[in-house]
Amino acid sequence: MNYFEQKETIAKFKKVMVMGPHGAGNKIMSLIIAQDFGLQHIWSDKPWNTDDYYSERLGLKYYLERLNEEDENYVSFCPSFTAHLHRISEYLQDVLVVMMHKDLDEIDNYVNRNEFLKKETMVYESTRYNDIITEDFPEDADKLLSMSLEELTYEFFENYQKEYVPNVIHVHHSSLEQHPLFIPKEKRKNFNCWQTTIEE
Repeated sequence: MNYFEQKETIAKFKKVMVMGPHGAGNKIMSLIIAQDFGLQHIWSDKPWNTDDYYSERLGLKYYLERLNEEDENYVSFCPSFTAHLHRISEYLQDVLVVMMHKDLDEIDNYVNRNEFLKKETMVYESTRYNDIITEDFPEDADKLLSMSLEELTYEFFENYQKEYVPNVIHVHHSSLEQHPLFIPKEKRKNFNCWQTTIEE
């Protein structure tokens, strides 16, 4: 799960999507890839609709069609794609998915100090997973939906979604520590929502 050991694989792709649980290092990973590989950085994190995938406002398939028409080289910050992965496999054939990993207690700590994540993002993400799992995997819904959201994200990907993702690597947040863009944890504890650099 070391980022530096997988750069050769990343270099083979012109389209990269960084995802995983919110708070697992998705932002900094997408920014690092943008810098290291000269890709356009795109913020694609929204409360995507589970009912109408072709809605112009929050339809994920509509968005992906526009994205692939307009941009040939990009890295997308998109943790909110994760719940939908098995439903969008047709858009992933030439895309590298980077699944971010971080210790669960560290994710919890990050979420608890990020008010927007705690009160907005985690609410809609829980709703999305509930809707998708209840519809697509009803036989396992009770088991899956009893997990914490971060545990669910990893479990659902590993055992239900992975077969629909043709190109994926796994990166642990801690492996980014040697990169110049990485900010040590002790200097991040008072960061604002979405902050990734030390303000002068």
